[in-house]
Amino acid sequence: MIRFFLGLTAMVLFIACGGEETDTSTYWIVSVSSGDISEYDGDGLPWDVDDEPDIYVCVTIKNQKKCSTTIEDDYYPLWYEDLFTHISSQTLMDGIFVEIWDDDIDGDEMLCSGKITIDQENLDYGSVTIVCQNNGGSTIDIDFEEEY
Repeated sequence: MIRFFLGLTAMVLFIACGGEETDTSTYWIVSVSSGDISEYDGDGLPWDVDDEPDIYVCVTIKNQKKCSTTIEDDYYPLWYEDLFTHISSQTLMDGIFVEIWDDDIDGDEMLCSGKITIDQENLDYGSVTIVCQNNGGSTIDIDFEEEY
């Protein structure tokens, strides 16, 4: 499993290194699949007063931002939702920006965000796990499927 560790607006702290040559002419579908959200926010408080968090994920690639639907009241959200299609390997390797949010009536609360540099090993594996360091290690999986 390849993991990226993000803090609030932090850069990637760990990047797995691949030794294979990259085919930059390959195109990919980028999706958000699942998450495992900590019961408490970075201050040690529950996300919502009476409920579990309402999580959504935004991914920005080349200044284009797309967000998943919000999964309400769930510590283990499942999306399996395509956010981008026809994204070149080179574009992914230039980096993507990921934000993880809790949707609240009185203003959304960011779990974490950061830029991730994708390499060939990530693409070969087909997925990266993003770990938010500032709130109990909440995780989100971003998947890459080769487009034919």
